[in-house]
Amino acid sequence: MIVMHAAFLSTFVSALALAFFVGIFNLEHRRGARYFSRVREGMDSGAQWLFGYLAKGFAFFGRDVLRRAAHGTFNRVLQFLLGCLHTLEYYVGRLMHTNSTIAKKGERKTDGPQTKLDEIAQHKVSTTLSEEERRKHKEHSVGTRL
Repeated sequence: MIVMHAAFLSTFVSALALAFFVGIFNLEHRRGARYFSRVREGMDSGAQWLFGYLAKGFAFFGRDVLRRAAHGTFNRVLQFLLGCLHTLEYYVGRLMHTNSTIAKKGERKTDGPQTKLDEIAQHKVSTTLSEEERRKHKEHSVGTRL
């Protein structure tokens, strides 16, 4: 309820001030002269100085804010593009891995699907030493222990 009273009060005071100033300006217009002209001219020059000073400050502040906003926006765009590149790199890496796996499977000559045990058996056969290689290896091993 207090907020409603404050809003009503500020609206009422603003309306009274507006009516007062409209009435004063009409009287001055009919009379052809201003009331309290020296005081009002001093207030006018003070207001002009204050608003000129504020306008210069806001112009400088506004330039800096716009420049920083532009750089910030550009930085966000670059971050987004970097994220897209990371995602693209991830998917290209997965595609390369899948492709190399398929290429390696294509090199093998298999009749059916191979299990890990089949691969181990093939490796064992392909790396088995001949009798001559076993004998040389044994002679070398025994010779180095003495």
